[in-house]
Amino acid sequence: MGEEGPAETEQQQVENAPPLYVSPLPILVALLLIAFGAIAEAAGLKSPVMTFFGDPVFALFVGLLGAYLLAWRTLPNGRVGEAMNNGFDATGQILLTILLAWLIAAVLHLAIGSISVAAITASGILAPILDGLDVPAVIMALAIGSGALFALQVNSNFFWMFQSLLGVSTQGALKALTLVTALASEVSLVLILPLSLIV
Repeated sequence: MGEEGPAETEQQQVENAPPLYVSPLPILVALLLIAFGAIAEAAGLKSPVMTFFGDPVFALFVGLLGAYLLAWRTLPNGRVGEAMNNGFDATGQILLTILLAWLIAAVLHLAIGSISVAAITASGILAPILDGLDVPAVIMALAIGSGALFALQVNSNFFWMFQSLLGVSTQGALKALTLVTALASEVSLVLILPLSLIV
């Protein structure tokens, strides 16, 4: 009995493919776990169980495990390992690039004190290498915007406007504005990371 040709192999993969509503489940489960952790932290609900299940690393691991099981059901055994290796190579580059973009924008914002200037400067720094990266421009823009929002503090004009308009102390403004914008920046980064894998 001869080996199966490409057409037969492709037909077999189509027949073994999971239903359309099952295929995105690994990504959706990971996003829900991350969102659950972020919402619980913002609401002040802390427990070891919530911290564990809401951890982004655990959520991405669950998504990866689900994707592996779906691939194992659909693809021949030899191609599952190849597909996972290719996925790891691409995913690692994408996640590292996003973290770098976020970090550059965050550091610039802390140094300059302006969200818009930090975002524009970070974009100018990263623009020359963007063409060589396999990362969508919209994801890079979201990562830069997320980093540029990080921790509005005393060298920002808006910080002092916020403090004077609300009539709070500097310490109160740090708690109300700096802490909240730092949390918002981190939560948005956590949401961008899995989003980058599906855009």
